[in-house]
Amino acid sequence: MTVRAHPDDPLNPDEVNVLALLADGQSIAEIAAELGIGYDAVSSRLSCIRRKLRARHNPHAIVRAHRTGQLHLGPVRSAA
Repeated sequence: MTVRAHPDDPLNPDEVNVLALLADGQSIAEIAAELGIGYDAVSSRLSCIRRKLRARHNPHAIVRAHRTGQLHLGPVRSAA
């Protein structure tokens, strides 16, 4: 049985972690390698995140999660 995410459900800790890594500039492949899960698993989590946040794409999900207080972004790092 598959439970579908409902829009307006809060993000769970795993989803917040995936979104934070994405916001930090990591690719889906890099996130998968870091978390030890498959590329498709990360893509699926991102789809669920976008659905919950009613976001059109990944950058929109980052902004919406930040604005709703579900994702706390640190200071911008300068490229050295």
